[in-house]
Amino acid sequence: MKNRLLPGVLTLLIAFPAAAAVEYEFRQSTRSEIQGMPSRDVEGKAVVDKSQSRVDFKKGSAYANGAYVISSDSARQLIIINPEDKTYSTIDVAGAITDLGHAPILVENLKTNARTLNDHPKIAGFPTDHVQIDTSYDMTISFGSLKIKQSVHTVIDRWTTTAFGDVSDTFLVGGPPKTGNAELDKLIDLETSKFHGLALRQVISITTSAVDRRALKSELKLTRVRKQSSELIVTAVRPVQIAASYFEIPKSFRKSDKSPAKPEEAAVESLTLEPVSH
Repeated sequence: MKNRLLPGVLTLLIAFPAAAAVEYEFRQSTRSEIQGMPSRDVEGKAVVDKSQSRVDFKKGSAYANGAYVISSDSARQLIIINPEDKTYSTIDVAGAITDLGHAPILVENLKTNARTLNDHPKIAGFPTDHVQIDTSYDMTISFGSLKIKQSVHTVIDRWTTTAFGDVSDTFLVGGPPKTGNAELDKLIDLETSKFHGLALRQVISITTSAVDRRALKSELKLTRVRKQSSELIVTAVRPVQIAASYFEIPKSFRKSDKSPAKPEEAAVESLTLEPVSH
């Protein structure tokens, strides 16, 4: 869940009403060599209004047809609305992140480099600033008596605009929830604090290499090197006026007794502009 990544420092190009929400259409693609993490292409529309957000999916979502995700607390809790059977389910993202802090995870040899690049391409009609963060570290995860050490290299490129004011900063007010694991929290802060503004494009590349050869021979069936990548691009963005009811659970809907998607999948799906959160 290292997605509260929001880059750039850009010149304010157009003055929009401060009270207006921001609506944008997006495409997101994910590719993974990790077992159990399918590749996916998603299209949809998102609206962010201060700490409230809503994402409607056009295609590619793992949710039911016509489903959308709302949040009123900066995506710390996601509510999945299913119009087909008039039900909703909730995912405690903040709780899932906190639980991660209790997991036996050790982060060592953390190195990071952030730089602002000179390209300012227009995306969805707006010039952008480009920030890149290159991070490497060793992560050891314990599975009972088995300790698996991996070397991780992450490159995050984000193109952002401040033409919509502090949309992303407001949406992420208070920052991402803390895990309670000092090393993990430091890693998350390093990968998110350098970004400001609304991300109009984001590309993430993660390469994980197994350090301990014993792990390759374990029942986990790990491969030596595994790669993951994702790209989010905004195709249109505009200020809008949205009624409060747009972010509410329809009164006639009931809570589902079925288990929702995994928290980490939901976070990606809803683009908490972690743009989940963002």
